[in-house]
Amino acid sequence: MSRTIQVGLNRVEGDLEIKLEVAGNRIVDAWTSGTMYRGFEQILIGRSALDGLVITPRICGICGTAHQYAAVTALETAFNCAVAPNGTRVRNICLLAEEVQSDPKHVFLLFTPDLFNPKYRDEPWFAEALAYFEPLKGWVYKEVVKMTKTILEIVAIFGGQWPHSSYMLPGGVVTPPNPRKILESMAILDNYQRWYEKTILGCSSERWLAIKTLADLDVWLAERKEHHDSPAGLYIRVLRAIGLTELGRGKGNLLSFGVYNDPVTWQPPFTQHRHLRPSGFYSSATGKIAAFDHQAVTEHVKHSWYLDYEGGRHPWEGQTIPDYQVPSEKYSWAK
Repeated sequence: MSRTIQVGLNRVEGDLEIKLEVAGNRIVDAWTSGTMYRGFEQILIGRSALDGLVITPRICGICGTAHQYAAVTALETAFNCAVAPNGTRVRNICLLAEEVQSDPKHVFLLFTPDLFNPKYRDEPWFAEALAYFEPLKGWVYKEVVKMTKTILEIVAIFGGQWPHSSYMLPGGVVTPPNPRKILESMAILDNYQRWYEKTILGCSSERWLAIKTLADLDVWLAERKEHHDSPAGLYIRVLRAIGLTELGRGKGNLLSFGVYNDPVTWQPPFTQHRHLRPSGFYSSATGKIAAFDHQAVTEHVKHSWYLDYEGGRHPWEGQTIPDYQVPSEKYSWAK
């Protein structure tokens, strides 16, 4: 006997709908539907290339730096222009700051609300989790909202504002780094690290990074009350208690496109550049990491609400012409 589960997600940057067909305890089919069309590809048509650096950060309200980074590197590749290494360094610093703020927001603001489903009300951890993570009321929830704003001040120091900054240009950034900006950023980072260690982890960063295995994690949870009762400790205990550590396990294959351009190698013709966080494909079958080539990626629109084209195309060659049809075999705005 099979059943269909349909879940709408509005806590991501762009509405998403997941539909699962379940037989017994196994998922036998699945559909991921992007339910919102944004149309930035159409907005940019006919505009100056530099307009994209102002428009694309508006794609997302939480990761505009990432979109601006993608836009400026696309222009540099198209123009084949030299890039100041310090410009790439500034971009990396700002993108790292944005990544840092995304992590606790994802865990403690976007995921933990699901822990307060009425089905969990009688669980022994429920009251503690409510005090920590209840939206707009829990003490951890409020701390995360406050402190993730502070780390983003680093982006404002170099970019003038956050979100929707406009400080990247082909060839570098509009404001070069100087000792004052660097020292201000380091002070913000030091303050954030102290807060994260004391409030979220209940231990030093070095102690947390020493955890390499599940056995290490068990030791960490048990060795000190500060670890056990920290938001990280409670989060781990709750996920284990409700069995999430045993659900949704995939095949173990992992893909990274790479991120943070190496300031030295990000230069024309951009074919031999490296990433500070490397790209690669990890195969669980072989236990090895193979090189990743983005030019082997193709996009398909057979099941998407866009005008059809034959086969798959690399994103450089793809078309994004909306063609909403219901009913049909199409079901998503995502390619």
